[in-house]
Formats: sequence, structure tokens, C-alpha cells
Amino acid sequence: MFLNPDVEIDRESLARLLEVSSRQEAPAIWGPYIRDRAHQVVVLQRPGRAGLSFRRRPLSAEELSQETVDVTYVSGACMVANRAIFEAIGGFSDKIFLYGEDLDLCIRAKTAGARIFLIGAVEIGHKGGGSSTKIDRIKRLFRSTRGHYTFLRHHHYRPLGAAINAAHLASGYRI
Repeated sequence: MFLNPDVEIDRESLARLLEVSSRQEAPAIWGPYIRDRAHQVVVLQRPGRAGLSFRRRPLSAEELSQETVDVTYVSGACMVANRAIFEAIGGFSDKIFLYGEDLDLCIRAKTAGARIFLIGAVEIGHKGGGSSTKIDRIKRLFRSTRGHYTFLRHHHYRPLGAAINAAHLASGYRI
């Protein structure tokens, strides 16, 4: 399990997340629902719109009521992975430090045959820089853009496409 220090999780939710590992026969990466500032659970989906590789969309009420929801990636703020798949794909890339490492891990795991999903019965809080100053938010935007750019170049995007997609991923906008 990987858990950011700014995550709020209770014992019951933690137990539910870890309990899945005892039932999980196939390689997988999973995590909880994390609501954004609009109180929606937003996921990345492929393909994107307007020439982008990914798009963000909120889960529908029907999806939110399901036991599990298959997704493109699980946020690194709180993710659990089978040790076998984590080791088989070489773990986190040492080329990507923060911002994009979770997406990279999930895409490589999916390519290797792993299931990537969210567990509907578990929801956590993630502060994610909510009390940051404007300067802190700008710095985080640049670090996020750099991390996502590195991820995209690692996945063979050309420089311009990587820059545009990295800016989109870092921005958090729904296009």
C-alpha cells in the first residue's frame, strides 16, 4: 500500500482496502474513491477530447453505487498493488519523481495484464495542497507539469504532444 501523508483514512477504510488483497487472485492495482473540491469522484479516461490523450470525467451515480469501478489509473495518494505485479513491472519508475508516477505505474500494469479499479465502499480524504499559498500552487503546477511531461516522454510522446498533454494533466481541467 502507498499512502500520502496528507490522506485522511479511518481504520475501517484501511481494513477494507487491505482485505481486497486477500481475495484478489489476478494481478491488480486498486484504491478508494477520492472526491475533488466539487465533491465528485473524477477519473481519467482515454481517449481525451480536442486531441488530448486523456480526459477527466466524474463518475456517474450508477458507477458510484457499484462495488468496483474499472479505471485508467488509481491515484498515488492512496493505492494498493499486488506485490507480484508491482515487482513484475519494476515498481515505480526512477525517471519520474512525483506527479505522473502513479499514472505510469497503472498504465504499465494494465499493459502487463493487471486490473486497475476503485473500490466503491471506501472513500478517503486527501488534502492535496488545499491550504497552500498561491506561490505554492504555482510551484506545484510546474512540478506536476514536469512530472507528467517525463511520464509522457517515457511513453514515447513527441516533445510538443508531451508538453500539451502534461499541461492538461497538471492543470486538473476537465476538457
